[in-house]
Amino acid sequence: MAEHGEKRREPTAARRTWGIVDDDPSVLRALSRLLRSADYEVITFVSAEDFLERRDELSVDGLILDLQLPGLGGLELLERLDADGSAIPVLLITAFDAPSVRDRAGAAGVRAFLRKPIAGLELLEAIEDVLS
Repeated sequence: MAEHGEKRREPTAARRTWGIVDDDPSVLRALSRLLRSADYEVITFVSAEDFLERRDELSVDGLILDLQLPGLGGLELLERLDADGSAIPVLLITAFDAPSVRDRAGAAGVRAFLRKPIAGLELLEAIEDVLS
């Protein structure tokens, strides 16, 4: 039972699972906590290669993808998913915003482009837009 003044969370019929690909452990922790507080399941990946190695054994409803990653970068992963015909909606996050990057991301089907630091409400709204 919720305490006085607390919001009571209604149970969801099917919890959505979001993957987060970022090489910064503090970003992974913060975004994971935010999404879990909004009742999403979360699977984290420390690199694009980590995601690619595990994607066949895991199921995600969406992907939050950092642009700047060591090895295979976020745009390269996005373009690879697009070439594979993946239907996973991708939200791209970055501290480095440039029109050419936005153009490439848009051509590869990115659903939202968010600049770091990301406001929690902004991210949750982008997720809801993708899922609706």
